[in-house]
Amino acid sequence: MKQLFILLFAALMLASCEREEAIIVDVPYKKKLVAEVFLGEGDSVFTANLSYTKPVFGEPNTMEPLYATNAKAQININGNIYELAFNDFTFNFNAEYQPNTIKAGETYYFQASSESETITGFTKIPEKPSFDFDIKFDSSLTDFYYYNAAIKCTNKSANPINAKFVAQVFFNDSSKVFLTETISSKIPFLKQNESITKKLYAFKPNEFVYPVRIECYGVNCNDEYAKYSNATSIFNFSNILPISEPTIVYSNMSNKIGIIAAYSLSEPKIFNLQ
Repeated sequence: MKQLFILLFAALMLASCEREEAIIVDVPYKKKLVAEVFLGEGDSVFTANLSYTKPVFGEPNTMEPLYATNAKAQININGNIYELAFNDFTFNFNAEYQPNTIKAGETYYFQASSESETITGFTKIPEKPSFDFDIKFDSSLTDFYYYNAAIKCTNKSANPINAKFVAQVFFNDSSKVFLTETISSKIPFLKQNESITKKLYAFKPNEFVYPVRIECYGVNCNDEYAKYSNATSIFNFSNILPISEPTIVYSNMSNKIGIIAAYSLSEPKIFNLQ
């Protein structure tokens, strides 16, 4: 038995001395155009993010551009073609049109092309939602530079919707900030009169200001928006874990890489705090 143990120990020692060699994986890679496009009912500015895919294996080419700055993009709104221009400051593409040009219930078409590749997609604007809000301040979490609130959002629309909401805080020095969700979360599917409560926070401009008004808006997201947002929320969470399963992100562009989705806003509910 002792001799067997010595032989096993010697074998393990020899195995530990073996030289490690890197395995080179030669995977074919073709750069593709990626679009991230969101349309909002009532918006007067249309924004599209256009970039390129990057190879999974191998050393990245730092000279290869990430943004598709030379791409051509356009949006078809009721037969009118709006060309998008690249913004050097925000690194995305923009087009401006009259307010209320984008309307609920209508379908809009997007097209982009770069380096002999052309991609297309379309989306339908969901119905304008109706929400009721209730707000409660969490004084235990409020300090000099943070402002916290728990906002209850209730769907008053006739139909179930993919619901999220945004809020804006106005301070006594005329500054304003958006309340933001504290964690990435999925977009809930709310039936009529169903509610969801979320804790939100805002950065105060300084410790001496105080809020005087909060405006709350409900958002009705179409199915494409919800599928994409829910998948990316899983990806963002799994990204902080050392070991996690790959995340499949929803896509509806013609080249299967990218998203075009839409949303509509409710009328605001205003809370005056003075």
